[in-house]
Amino acid sequence: MIEKNTRTFIPVIYDCNNNCISCPVPIYMKRENPTFEEIILDIDKISNYSNHIEFNGGEPTIRKDMIKILKYCESKDFQEISILTNVEMLSYEDYVKKLSKIRNLKIITTLYGHNSKIHDAITKTPGSFERKIKGIKNLIKYGINIELRILLHKMNYKHFNELTDFLIKRFNSTNFQRVAIMNPKLTCNAAKYREAVMENIINISGVLNEPISKLIREDFKIELYHFPHCILPRELWQYSKGITAEETEIIFPNFCEECVKRKKCSGIWRSYYVLMKGAEEFEPIK
Repeated sequence: MIEKNTRTFIPVIYDCNNNCISCPVPIYMKRENPTFEEIILDIDKISNYSNHIEFNGGEPTIRKDMIKILKYCESKDFQEISILTNVEMLSYEDYVKKLSKIRNLKIITTLYGHNSKIHDAITKTPGSFERKIKGIKNLIKYGINIELRILLHKMNYKHFNELTDFLIKRFNSTNFQRVAIMNPKLTCNAAKYREAVMENIINISGVLNEPISKLIREDFKIELYHFPHCILPRELWQYSKGITAEETEIIFPNFCEECVKRKKCSGIWRSYYVLMKGAEEFEPIK
C-alpha cells in the first residue's frame, strides 16, 4: 500500500491577471491550458499517493471551470485542497460563497506591501492591493483557511515593519493558519527584473527580527523559508522550516558540510547563487 504523504502541485492554467515583477513562474501566453479532462486524470493519479493537492498556475481562479474541478477533487477524500491564488477573483463575494462549500479547502496568497503604492508596483496591476484585502476579508467572513505569504525582496523589504503593523492592525492571528515569510527564487520575471528585485539576503535578514517578534507577540504562527540559518539572527532559527522547492533549485556550497545546521537548512537558491556570482555572505555554523 502506498503511503499518502506526498504533497503534489498541479498547474491548471498558464494565464494570469497580474504580472508580478518578482514572479518566478514561467508564463506561457501561447501555450494551451490543460483541459478539464486532463486535470481530472491528474487528480485521479495524485489521489493514489497523496492526501494533499495544490492547484497553481498562472492564476487558477480565472478558469471558468475551477469550482467544478474543486468539486471533483472533493470526491477524492483529500485531507487538504489548496489553491495558490492572488485572490483577485475572491474580491467577489459570490465566488467565495461557492468556494466555502468545498471541504478541506485552503487558500494560499501573497501580500507584497502595506499599501497600494508598494503592492501594486510589484504586481504591475492597479487596484490589486484593494482587491487583495477585500478577497482576504471575504475568505475570513466565510471561514476558509488562509496561508499568507510575505515575499521579501529589494522593492519591499525595508517596509517589512510597516507591513507587520498593518497585519496586526487589520487582522487577527486566528485569521491565518500561518504567515510564511519567504526569500524569492530569481527566475522568470524575477530574473528579468532582477535589478528591481534582487537584494543581498543579509540585508533582508537584517530587518526580520523586530517585525517577526511583534507578530509572535500577537500569536501569529510564523514560518521562514529559504533563509539559510547562517544569515538569520539566532532568535529566528526555530522558525526556519527548510526546503519547499525541488532539490535542483537549491545549492549547498562545499563549506556547508561543516555546518551544524546543514540538515535543517533551506540552502541557497541556485538562481541567487548564480546571479550574485557566489556566496561570500554565507558561512558554516560550527
